[in-house]
Amino acid sequence: MLDHRDVKLYSRNKNILFEAENKRVVNKLVTGVVAKLSSLTASPSRVAFSERVIEYPLIFQYLDKNWKRILDFGCVEDLLPMHLASLGYNVTGLDFRPYPFTHPNFEFIQADILSWQPQKEQYDCVISVSTIEHIGLGGYGDPVCEDGDKIAVQKLFTSLRLGGY
Repeated sequence: MLDHRDVKLYSRNKNILFEAENKRVVNKLVTGVVAKLSSLTASPSRVAFSERVIEYPLIFQYLDKNWKRILDFGCVEDLLPMHLASLGYNVTGLDFRPYPFTHPNFEFIQADILSWQPQKEQYDCVISVSTIEHIGLGGYGDPVCEDGDKIAVQKLFTSLRLGGY
């Protein structure tokens, strides 16, 4: 049985945070939530988290409703561009692999960033979640380039409007 004194639940920067000193309390709570969700579905569920659980809330808390255009670089394995497009942003995704989803507010550019020529100051915001550090390493079938990460960052800054985020 969980004791409410073992857990802290609070809100900070539009995020709901759960905190407990004892890892067993956290495990028990997560297991209970998953069990409850499993009872509502046709098939058994298991706990599966990725770092996106942390990254997406950080992105969402900085979104500005006045932004017109957002570039999401390295979007192929993410639903983030679909989330942003559904919120009304005009989103451009850039990746060298094909993106499987579409949305009226979403445009996809299939290109290698090392050969991509950005238009200057086109986007209000540029987002790249867990992508830059892989550029130039060739780990995903992309070209090998010693300064790939630096070139990518320079191109992303070129595409960002003055004062953009």
